[in-house]
Amino acid sequence: MSRNDSYQIRIDEIVEIIKLSTKTILKKKKVPEAFFQQLSTARMKREKIFKIKAQALNMEKPIITDGSIPCSKDPNFYSEPILPRIPSNFKSEHQKYPIKDTVKKVECKECKTIGRFDCETCNTTGQIVCKKCKGAGDYVCSRCGGKGTNLCKSCRGKGSKRCLRCFGRGYVTPIASSSNGPEHVTCSRCGGKGRIVCKKCGGSARVRCTSCLPPGSGMKRCNSCSGSGIISCNKCSGKGYNICRKCDGSGFIWEFKVKNFQFIPIEQNYVVMDQNMKILD
Repeated sequence: MSRNDSYQIRIDEIVEIIKLSTKTILKKKKVPEAFFQQLSTARMKREKIFKIKAQALNMEKPIITDGSIPCSKDPNFYSEPILPRIPSNFKSEHQKYPIKDTVKKVECKECKTIGRFDCETCNTTGQIVCKKCKGAGDYVCSRCGGKGTNLCKSCRGKGSKRCLRCFGRGYVTPIASSSNGPEHVTCSRCGGKGRIVCKKCGGSARVRCTSCLPPGSGMKRCNSCSGSGIISCNKCSGKGYNICRKCDGSGFIWEFKVKNFQFIPIEQNYVVMDQNMKILD
């Protein structure tokens, strides 16, 4: 018998399995994921490849795996009762879980049945001094440095601006001047000075700071404490105490004694196939 004939026989056996199982995989089947991962490239090239659509327990999206199905005459080869018949190189892993029995209810030694601890940060008050303003409720304005005024941007801190009528010369030239008339006339807008007083700052070269609260005070109200100087304690969330983590505030804990251990198979080691999912694509 040639090698090709043996492969054909194996394929015929697989087709027979499919017929016995009404061309569907019975209910929910588990196939070791390692089976698809350990297939050699040479074997996949020699044998007829079947496309298996499967969904892993630990994956949300369905995966498509190409692999040759092992030869078996048992139609329930992939069902759960036949899992031990899978070849020995497919190792199943188990997790060890302790089976506990309740022994007794004992007092919590951490909090001594109180269930909570006094907060040392706020001294049980639930409030602490604001670190930003140091309890003052306000702080010096960073824009004006506490002066309450800033340099006028309109005149650039000079208090006056160049006259736009005479362009800072202090005089203007008449349009129609006679040969006997004056060549220059004093600017009526600036009075011959060439500059006019800044209307925004009134000539003081400084304006009131608008960043201060109230404007021009040189101080700014603290936004962290809303001007009160105190804030809620971040260690106890303003309660003044902290719950005991060991007993969750009950003051008592349960002592357990391990009775036995249970070995549970790890499901993610298998590829799960849904009901009525066709083997052949």
